[in-house]
Amino acid sequence: MIIELLEKLEQLLNAGNEHFFAKLVNKARLSSEQKMFEFLESNELWGGMGSIADEALMDYPELRREFALTLVKIGEYQ
Repeated sequence: MIIELLEKLEQLLNAGNEHFFAKLVNKARLSSEQKMFEFLESNELWGGMGSIADEALMDYPELRREFALTLVKIGEYQ
């Protein structure tokens, strides 16, 4: 399930031209399970200013809403 959520996150980021963030998600998704879970707990994803959760898709309200819902599902999974 978490792989699918990361795939969704990556798709949304790419759709909103957030390719740098999408590459971070892709790298985590394709890495070892340990590295993936480290990313899922990281400041890169959840931290404050500059994190994916804080910065991504601000210019795309429709994508941002779906992105936020996907982040909630990731949080629930954790």
